Order: sequence, then structure tokens, then C-alpha cells
Amino acid sequence: MASLSFQNVAFAYETLAQPIIDNFSVQFPTGWTGIVGPNGAGKTTILQLAAGILSPLQGSIHRRTRWHIQPLADRPSCSRLTVSPMNDLLARESD
Repeated sequence: MASLSFQNVAFAYETLAQPIIDNFSVQFPTGWTGIVGPNGAGKTTILQLAAGILSPLQGSIHRRTRWHIQPLADRPSCSRLTVSPMNDLLARESD
């Protein structure tokens, strides 16, 4: 069973003409989940919606457990990170 689920969620910032997230549905299992994507794709917005910092314009977000969102760099065991552009990662996966 999912510990966090988004059902038909839409969100738009007042400064943008179109929603940054529209009809978004996903279920996240219990445990660690990483969200990756290019700049401006909505990663931070999804995390803020998950944490309840932002509210969706439509749809629903169901949380079965209390969420704690922390940047990986703040975790002592993750003091070294490697950044790989998504284009490189996708190219390697398709080889």
C-alpha cells in the first residue's frame, strides 16, 4: 500500500499562465524515493505538495504516514554527491 499518493493533482503558480503540474497521479511506496528531472520540471513543487507546504488546485493527496523531507546533502552519510545530467543518464540506459 502506498504511503503517499497523488490523484489527478493540478498545481499552478500565480505567475505562470499554465499549470506546472496537471492531472498528475502517482503512488509512492514506503521507504526512500528519489525524484529526478531537468530544471523547472516540477520536482520541488511535487515535494512541497507532498509535505503540505503547497495545496493542489484540484485532485487529492493522501498521506498514510508523517513525511519528513530532507535534502540528501544534509544527511551525514551523503556528504558526497555526483550530479549526472539526465540526457547522459538516459543515453546510457538505452545502450
